[in-house]
Amino acid sequence: MTAVSINFDRLLGRVTGIRGVVGAVVLDAEDGLVIAESILGGIRVNAVAALAASMYRRVSHTTKAAGHGPPDFVQLQAENGVLIALPGSCGTILAVIGELDLNIGLVKIELNKILVRQ
Repeated sequence: MTAVSINFDRLLGRVTGIRGVVGAVVLDAEDGLVIAESILGGIRVNAVAALAASMYRRVSHTTKAAGHGPPDFVQLQAENGVLIALPGSCGTILAVIGELDLNIGLVKIELNKILVRQ
């Protein structure tokens, strides 16, 4: 296991420890390929990664076209849950899958704490 994958494992462990989070994926921002993941069974990780990459790219293109920078945080609320995508380092995206009643504010606070410590 490389030093990079160890850091991803630690990051994913901290993220999935947040109440209401059912999974997290680190993925390549360009093609949506999974780099590391920690997801409960029954969730199709490749589909989540592809959706998160596409969602983040589209919003990013739109905000740039509007004269703003890339988004810090993108959220999709669906019938049965929440998908959050935020930019990572070195061309990655962190996707967080949560339960429908996930406290988004708490997730943002905890993610900021986690990312500052990395």
